Amino acid sequence: MKELLWGALFLCAGAVAMGADRETRSTPSPLAAGVPFDTVPEMGRIAEADARDGGWESRHGDVPAEHLPGVQAAWRVEWRRVAARLTPDLARSLSRWARIQMEFYRKVSPIDTLTFRIASANRSASRLVLEATVDTLPSHSPVVTRWLKLYLVYDTRTSGLVRIVATIRGERLE
Repeated sequence: MKELLWGALFLCAGAVAMGADRETRSTPSPLAAGVPFDTVPEMGRIAEADARDGGWESRHGDVPAEHLPGVQAAWRVEWRRVAARLTPDLARSLSRWARIQMEFYRKVSPIDTLTFRIASANRSASRLVLEATVDTLPSHSPVVTRWLKLYLVYDTRTSGLVRIVATIRGERLE
C-alpha cells in the first residue's frame, strides 16, 4: 500500500512539473510586478517632467476629465506599494541641501488620496506626467520651501502607469 501511495505522489508531482496543471496556474501580469518606481535626488532632472524636447511640453492644470478615471484606477492599484517604499529614510536619502534638518523628518503623510495635476505632456507619445505634493519638508533656509513629490508617467492609450518617480523639489522665495 505504501508503494502505491508513493507511486501516486510521484506521478502527480511529475504531471505538475510537466505542466499538466497549466490551465489552473495564473500568469503574473505587469501590474502584479508593479510599475517601475524610481527616485531622483533633490532637484534632479526627471526626463519626462523636465524635458522640453522630444515632444514634451510643460502643461499645468487638472487631469483632463477623459483620463481622470484611468489615472485614479491606476493609482488605486499602485499606491500601497509606493507607500511601503516612500519612507522618511528614502526622503532623507533624496535630500541634497537640508540633510541636518531632514533628521527631524519622521513620518510621510498618507498618499492614498493625493491629488495629481499635470506637469507635462507628450501628445505624440500619448503620455502625461502628473505631479502631487506628498509633504512640505524641513528646509535649510527660511527663503526656501521644499516638497516631497511624486510623479506619475501615465499612458493615455493604455490607461496605465508607465513609471512612478519620487523626488524633492524646492523653490526659493524672494
